[in-house]
Amino acid sequence: MNSLFISENDEFKVEFVVGFDKNGLLWCDLNEDSLRKIFDNKDEELKITEYKAVFRKPAFGDTISLNAFSASADGLNFNPVENRFKKIDLLIKKWNLESEDGKMTKPTEGAIKKLHPIIAAVIGAQVDLVTGEMLS
Repeated sequence: MNSLFISENDEFKVEFVVGFDKNGLLWCDLNEDSLRKIFDNKDEELKITEYKAVFRKPAFGDTISLNAFSASADGLNFNPVENRFKKIDLLIKKWNLESEDGKMTKPTEGAIKKLHPIIAAVIGAQVDLVTGEMLS
């Protein structure tokens, strides 16, 4: 039966892949095929690892917590990067990311802030796609 309310058990997944080239440059995209298409050095091996993050679906009350507008002398300002960070931080339940020493990390505010910007952008774009205008 369909519900008019969002349950804490309602969730969505964001899957992505990360690769490092021989110079240690990080590459990230939603799947291996698309990552290999943007990786411009076809002669070089790219070690790719798959990752997953699980988010709870947003409810109406989340829109209150995600107010990224601020007032200034110029009027209202909106920071889309701050809004994206708030969405990830508020909705994330778990992920399978490991620290440099191979230990699983928890998706805390501090860990999210330490994500490589490219990884955060890929995750954030998918979260934006799923949540749409609800949380903008």
